[in-house]
Amino acid sequence: MIAIKESVGRLNIKEKTSYKNLTVFPLRIEDPRDPDYLTLDQAMEARLVQIKEISTHGSVPELLVENSGVQPVLLLDGEELVGAKQNRVLNVTILVPAKAKIYVPVSCVEGGRWSHTSPDFRSSGQAQYARGRAGKAASVSASMDRIGSRHSDQGQVWSVISRKLGSMELSSPTAAMGCIYEENRDSMKDYREVFSVSPDQAGAVFGIGERVAGVEFFDSPSTFRKLFPKILQSYAIDAMELRDKETSAPDQSDATGLLSQIAETPFQSYPAVGMGTDLRVSGKDLVGGGLVVEDQVIHFVAFVR
Repeated sequence: MIAIKESVGRLNIKEKTSYKNLTVFPLRIEDPRDPDYLTLDQAMEARLVQIKEISTHGSVPELLVENSGVQPVLLLDGEELVGAKQNRVLNVTILVPAKAKIYVPVSCVEGGRWSHTSPDFRSSGQAQYARGRAGKAASVSASMDRIGSRHSDQGQVWSVISRKLGSMELSSPTAAMGCIYEENRDSMKDYREVFSVSPDQAGAVFGIGERVAGVEFFDSPSTFRKLFPKILQSYAIDAMELRDKETSAPDQSDATGLLSQIAETPFQSYPAVGMGTDLRVSGKDLVGGGLVVEDQVIHFVAFVR
């Protein structure tokens, strides 16, 4: 799609930083814009958005979002919502219109609970780890292509969490993804201290071990700055599985190659949930998607298979 190609063309790759098998290549954006929307955390802090089960009985793959504010609210693919009957993550990136109620597609990341712990959801401050997001992105794209639904393969989501818990030698009574982050809170702090964001940075290419793993960018540096801690931790959790195994880091040509590949990749487009157009890519090498509103790429994410 032209919008993606143009957005990639405005990105410049800066010098990488590496720490414990995680590498980050900052992406500087030319002609940055100021966002005309709020992030989920901003809207929740201002009490402008409410997220709850769709009914008393609830429905695993769907939640109700009400935005009472005068600005749209950006919900990020993979952001975790905790509380209500079980914790969920968002299946796609959504721009919720001002003064609107919409239903949003989600996946459960706490398979052992189906009972209220709170009437509404709150933001956990974290996102689904990168490999989990990649698997979810592939299944959502397949569902959209097949039946027009943004549902994930819920069984696969639970299975991947179970394997992750086992790999990191953790256990959770409700099989909650949040346990992984909670048990690695101190390590996450170390990663946040190493990696910083420059004023004109709107995204990053991420490497795990010796390979490039994915890329994420936004229309605005201020949006990326607010969401970077969640995104960084989602890759750090995967990098931590390598433990103390020493690997070489990807170089700038690897990051450049990924951006070039994205610029030439064909996308499928669908009317978005909320505002704009959903873009999806699901091929042999890449999975992911983006949100375009009025020819502006608000958010794009892709993972290397």
